[in-house]
Amino acid sequence: MSLWNGFRGLGRLPLVCREASRLEHRLPCSGLGSSSRCLRPILAQLERRQPFTNWWHRWVDGKNPDSPNGAAVARFLREEGVNPYMVPRDELEDFRKHYLTQLNWFAKAEGEAREAEAWGILKEKKGHVLVKWQSLYKQPEETVE
Repeated sequence: MSLWNGFRGLGRLPLVCREASRLEHRLPCSGLGSSSRCLRPILAQLERRQPFTNWWHRWVDGKNPDSPNGAAVARFLREEGVNPYMVPRDELEDFRKHYLTQLNWFAKAEGEAREAEAWGILKEKKGHVLVKWQSLYKQPEETVE
């Protein structure tokens, strides 16, 4: 459903700010909520919307676009103590490329052992990068309560 339904005759409306609850007393409404000019039902829809998710987090985690190899690299970096969200994009893409090269060309085993062998080769060849990243982009420690 479009947010502009029922707005015929009102012209262009200003954008609703993040603190929509502050706007409630400013919204035109007949008090019954059935008027086509009432904005309170629209306000309720805006408050129910899905919270904002960062595109960078989705890209790094391999969710958007769907990238199983990107997800594997992010998981590997977390296991090594590196926060993948802090790594610059060009360096992360380069690391993904090196992982795929090891996986597709140099790992000779089959199945899960192939991935483990690729990670081993990558650790050996790019260990200096991991050490640098572990000092620069340290994984935040989770607090247990």
